[in-house]
Amino acid sequence: MIKILNYIKIIIIDILKYNNSIYLNLFNYLNRNDILITRGIESSDARFLRYIAVNINFLNFKDFLRLVYNRLLNDETFKHFCVNKIIAINVIRSYSLNETCLHQDVLITNTTTFEEYYKKNKR
Repeated sequence: MIKILNYIKIIIIDILKYNNSIYLNLFNYLNRNDILITRGIESSDARFLRYIAVNINFLNFKDFLRLVYNRLLNDETFKHFCVNKIIAINVIRSYSLNETCLHQDVLITNTTTFEEYYKKNKR
């Protein structure tokens, strides 16, 4: 009986993961014109991935961060890079050359939701 329950649990988890993937793909497709994001480029020492994201429509920070976060979690390079990750964002505003570093020091995994991530990083 316990084996059957564990098997059902695994099937339900797989279904939820698949549905989340469909949601992320649809979300990214509908918002594809709000930001541009490059493919991940691995550093020579394999310690980090570098992406460049451009906020085309000047979205507020939370909306921009949500789009970047969802695109990263949907990116195969990002998913397979390592288990625990930290997203560090450097922001350069178009009207100045000052750079702001938004390094949150919050570990995420491929299953961390945006709400969980954002709750730990509210500014």
